[in-house]
Amino acid sequence: MKIRVKLALLAVSLCALAIAACCTVLIISANGNSVNTAIDGALSEQHLLVQSFQSALRNTYEDGLSDTTQQSLGKYLFRQYSSGSLSRSQYAMRKDGEYLHNGSELDPADILTDAKTRSGNGTEVKYTIVMHDNARHIVVGSANTINGGVYDIYLVKNIEQVYSSNASLTAKLAAVSLGLVLLTAAVLAYSVFRVLRPLKALQGSAAAIAHGDYQSRIPVKGKDEIAALSVSFNAMAEAVEKRVAEINDVAEARKLLLAALTHELKTPMTAIIGYSEALMKTRLTQEQREEAAAYINAECSRIERLSQKLMQLIALDGGSGITIAPTPVTELFESVEKTLLPIAERDGVTLDMAYGSETLSMDADLMASVLINLFDNARKARAKHVHIVCSGGLISVTDDGCGIPADSVHGG
Repeated sequence: MKIRVKLALLAVSLCALAIAACCTVLIISANGNSVNTAIDGALSEQHLLVQSFQSALRNTYEDGLSDTTQQSLGKYLFRQYSSGSLSRSQYAMRKDGEYLHNGSELDPADILTDAKTRSGNGTEVKYTIVMHDNARHIVVGSANTINGGVYDIYLVKNIEQVYSSNASLTAKLAAVSLGLVLLTAAVLAYSVFRVLRPLKALQGSAAAIAHGDYQSRIPVKGKDEIAALSVSFNAMAEAVEKRVAEINDVAEARKLLLAALTHELKTPMTAIIGYSEALMKTRLTQEQREEAAAYINAECSRIERLSQKLMQLIALDGGSGITIAPTPVTELFESVEKTLLPIAERDGVTLDMAYGSETLSMDADLMASVLINLFDNARKARAKHVHIVCSGGLISVTDDGCGIPADSVHGG
């Protein structure tokens, strides 16, 4: 699962939980308040009923009435009040354990046996909520002393509408919550996808670099953490591109140096082969043999040193194998002359070398290789005369070969 999907799901889940928790608290609070309001209303109505009945009974009371007459009078007054009430509540009254009137289908006295109580106005009132005919009813009752007699007055009221309203409110809040969750999910998903969009660009650039496109970069927008990551990624990509370019340059340089090594060994080997053939096929004096053997040894040593230096250059160790030291020009030219004379005689090339007793700072092996290469290039250009001169600290090589066409020189 992608991180943006995970973040979106996590954010939506947290928001859904928060909304659900808030709605749950709101529903519980609203339901509790509505039920408490219904209870308070029933208690107030029952208290008003008691006060009204008590006032009516006292106003009609006369001394000397028998108990039977008082009971009949109380029953009459209670029924009159009950029938004249605009409330949908049902009333009941007991005296001495006997119902004088019960307008409900319930037995309030039995129901309120273990009910909750609330004290007020010096009277203890009992109340509870019961189910009857698939509807919730609140039952309220209290014992009241009136004109020396104890009257139990009850109120029974259907409050199913309160619970129906609560259920409707719960359904509406659930619908609103669902709508909020869906809206929040859409907003959060869009926000997360938009915020993490640069990561997709980062992934694309990383894939491009993996496939060799080292110039791929990420556009930097904003100043947040993702923008900082994009800047770091671009810096890394630039460093990778630079390093790859350096590696390619190194590889190309090594390729050229390997070609140079092959070329550098060709001319000295030709001279060595010539001297070795002379030793094998020509009758030479002992002095000539020793001279040829010494030349072969010197050339082999020089080739070994030259190859080591070229290999060090190929390894790109910074040229640590190159040794610049004061070198007599006489030694350099004599060494080069011994190498080139046999080749010049074989190919019919006149080699003129002019030099004095100067001393120049150089790497003798590499300088000898340069002069030998220049002679070899002149020979390949069908030169018949090659002049190698050292004068005034300057070494020059000239020849009468065909040279390089002018258009090639300018084009290079």
